[in-house]
Amino acid sequence: MIMRYSAAVVALLLAFVVFGPLLINHDPLAADPANQLKPPALSHILGTDLLGRDVLSRYLHGGRHTLLSAFGATVFALGAGTCLGIAAGTGMGIAVSLLKAVLTGLLALPGVVIALVVLAALGRGVIPLSLAIGLSQTAPTAVVIQAAVLTIRAQLYVEAAYALGASNNYILFAHILPNILPTLAAYGSAVFGYALLNGAALTFLGVGAAPGTPDWGVMLAEGRAVFRSAPWISIAPGLTITVIVWAVNNLADSLNRQFRPDSITVRKTRTAPASYRA
Repeated sequence: MIMRYSAAVVALLLAFVVFGPLLINHDPLAADPANQLKPPALSHILGTDLLGRDVLSRYLHGGRHTLLSAFGATVFALGAGTCLGIAAGTGMGIAVSLLKAVLTGLLALPGVVIALVVLAALGRGVIPLSLAIGLSQTAPTAVVIQAAVLTIRAQLYVEAAYALGASNNYILFAHILPNILPTLAAYGSAVFGYALLNGAALTFLGVGAAPGTPDWGVMLAEGRAVFRSAPWISIAPGLTITVIVWAVNNLADSLNRQFRPDSITVRKTRTAPASYRA
């Protein structure tokens, strides 16, 4: 039940942010000095900011920028982390030992430091921000996937498949990949929540997006100076980030409980086809 509510909340907020700008006529970048810091009214439902810009328009367009960065970071982290985790969990030799050492070294570095280094090298924008956040989560994702792969390889049905003559490729595609999907789905939800929160934090600090760009983190930074007199500038993006992170974390927890090992029915081992045998 909690998983359904959390998924519904995330879906509604995403739909509102994606399709909402189509219903708003205000330009999120158009300044109107005559209407500075106007409270919410029919003409400006969420009021205006310090430059007279419509807060609702900036909130909706900024949501696209923030969520797109978080989604891109999640896809990058899951893609790269899964490949590295599978390589570390299934390979042997000096190359794998070196890979594990690199992952351990990356885990020793704070994610914010990695993100700041990437942004300093690539500059601002959606793609650099996505790469920066995604790279900071690649090593943790790889370690989680590596642990899942090692757990699956230790199962008796995998050992039986090896004994029947199945090749490494067959074991990978028939047993390992299908059984790490629940772990990947649960951890992917947590990565998205992290990417959303830290992407907003980086833009709040002024390193993820250019000043004035419609973005929830930028709006929080702009509203900080006038929060006492005009709190409506920061309330909408702040509450939305909080609700989405809360819902995504609940979704990840629900997926983890639903797909935990004692609730999964393991696929029956079958004799490997001749074309897949070593």
